[in-house]
Amino acid sequence: MNQTMTHELDQATEALAEALEQEALVLEYQKASREFETNQDLQALRQKYTRLAQDLHSKQIDGTLTQEDITGIRSLQSEMQNHPAMKSFLEVREKTVELLSATTHTISQVVGFDFSATAAPPSSCCG
Repeated sequence: MNQTMTHELDQATEALAEALEQEALVLEYQKASREFETNQDLQALRQKYTRLAQDLHSKQIDGTLTQEDITGIRSLQSEMQNHPAMKSFLEVREKTVELLSATTHTISQVVGFDFSATAAPPSSCCG
């Protein structure tokens, strides 16, 4: 790639990054992500879930897992999924992924090939 093309590509990439940084949905995602990471109630639920999941795994291994244990973790999962910070984060994340996917699609159309597929790691499947 020649220097002129590299410079133009760098400028275009920087402009895209700046535009995405100012995109309302990206800003909303950043806010929801911060709330997801810092909300004390949600963090407490997530820590409790991690401990409970480890406990259930141990019980499953030693054969002492009960339906009550399963019901308890499902109830906790539901409580976490219904927490406002979790719901907001998941909803905004989904919309942000859609935006970035559309952006990738547009770039691929402009350059004439699916550039994201060429950047993906090779499949280990041998078909």
